[in-house]
Amino acid sequence: MQIQANPASNPDLDVVFPVLHGPFGEDGTIQGLLELANLPYVGAGVAASGAAMDKAFMRSLFKEARLPPLLPWEVVFNHDWQCDAGGSKGGASRATWPIPPFLSNRLI
Repeated sequence: MQIQANPASNPDLDVVFPVLHGPFGEDGTIQGLLELANLPYVGAGVAASGAAMDKAFMRSLFKEARLPPLLPWEVVFNHDWQCDAGGSKGGASRATWPIPPFLSNRLI
């Protein structure tokens, strides 16, 4: 079966159910492709998927919406981490992190 960009030309295709993880999967890329192809899909759209992959941006959206943080959090940029991993210059201090800390890349 060849899938074309017109849903009417795909009578056997009701909806795309993207089950993906990580970059190019859950970051909005596939959703954007499906929207460009005019194919229906389930789940979050392009903007919501992209925002959710950027942890720092998503937390700022939560803050703007006045949602309380579930846990204390801090954004540490790679340059700051490399130059001042101990936090002596007012940057991130590992001593104040909960044990065990959860560390994640800003963009996975």
